[in-house]
Amino acid sequence: MGITVNYYLDTNDFQTATAVYTDNALTVLAPDGWYSYSNRWRKQTSGVLGSVGVCPSCNQGCAANPFVSPGSYFLGQMAEGPGVYNLTIDTGNAAGISRMFLGQNNNDCYGIQIIHNSTVVNDWITGEGYQSPGNNNAIWMGDTSIAAGTSVTNQPSFTWNGTSWTQSPTTVGYTVNSTTNFTTTQDPFNLAVFSKTTAVSTTVQITVLIPPTSVSGVSTNILFSPVCSALLIATPYNATSYPNPADACNATGTTDSVFIANATSGNISTDIIPVKYSYAFTNTFGTTAVGVGYYKTSQGYMQVDSNGVVIDVGSCPP
Repeated sequence: MGITVNYYLDTNDFQTATAVYTDNALTVLAPDGWYSYSNRWRKQTSGVLGSVGVCPSCNQGCAANPFVSPGSYFLGQMAEGPGVYNLTIDTGNAAGISRMFLGQNNNDCYGIQIIHNSTVVNDWITGEGYQSPGNNNAIWMGDTSIAAGTSVTNQPSFTWNGTSWTQSPTTVGYTVNSTTNFTTTQDPFNLAVFSKTTAVSTTVQITVLIPPTSVSGVSTNILFSPVCSALLIATPYNATSYPNPADACNATGTTDSVFIANATSGNISTDIIPVKYSYAFTNTFGTTAVGVGYYKTSQGYMQVDSNGVVIDVGSCPP
């Protein structure tokens, strides 16, 4: 049980007070040190409160590009063990798509679930193309497998507090859902995206399930990097859908705009060319997918599946 200590200010507002006291008569100064109230902090030195600062959020900020520094990725910059890891990420203030990157697996196995605006986001592009469990369960990733229905019990639970993982005093359990591991070999990234059409700050909740080695047989190390929201950049194509690449290549002109999100480099300003296993959208926000079919592009042609994912590209004539 914690201990409650009363402190007193010489004004009715922490931000305008000049000192902190230990008695209501304001005769005994509180020890020098850091004090906070209502998301504001101040340091008392020689009995005088210093300037006001805003307490940092416990949410993790997003990065401009993935994996550029230790602060831009998680679950991999330290030696996390088996358990359930929960963190909340700020997606930034811009409209457009937010991209969640997972590094290439190397003898790993884990489940991951993303929730944005109360909606589960568990559709990913991997080295095998579009992958989804088709429900609200976590998607299981890795290059080793766990039998569907496997029950994992008594696992430690951790929450990111802005600087480190804090362990809960209670343990949790989970069951591996029926759609299990995909071999994610794409080099270098795996990618999930979600969109927002207005320039507002939103958060996304991430849960990562790392099973014990007694279940998975491997010691999992995950590189997870959240990238801030941004508008997609247009690249020219012909918006008419064709049943085969030959007809697409014979189309006249590429005066329409397609908006590509891929995981080639993680740079939204350069990852604009349709490549195999990239998302294709009809608008800059990434809210509407390109329909099924073959399309002429400025590089040749691309084939898009029912998930709005480019599954083939080629030169013209095919």
